[in-house]
Amino acid sequence: MFNGKYYPGCESVGRTDPYDYLGCLLTDDGGLGLDHHIPWLQQGRKLCGNVLEGKSERECFTTECFEADISADGVWIYGNRSEPTSGIKVSLAGLTHVLDEWIEFLENGVKRDGVHVVIHAEI
Repeated sequence: MFNGKYYPGCESVGRTDPYDYLGCLLTDDGGLGLDHHIPWLQQGRKLCGNVLEGKSERECFTTECFEADISADGVWIYGNRSEPTSGIKVSLAGLTHVLDEWIEFLENGVKRDGVHVVIHAEI
């Protein structure tokens, strides 16, 4: 909790990447808090669904500092403050699953402040 606002932490466990792009994408709320961040994550989930359902070939989901280029081949997540020279590629199905679980946690987590939750997903 910071300044009376609930700020959940997120980190990818078991990955060998030196930087946690996925964790940062999921938590980068631009300082606006959950009232704005949860709908934004739901929009990201909808963009993933558009590609999964064949409604579009590519979508782009951005937060204040991170971006996810979504395609059927996978999702490239990187920092959007400079040219995307580094980042991670995760599966579309994996990101979709993580978004579903993370959104559910955030929606319920406000009521369960302090609960440690682990989401298992092949990304």
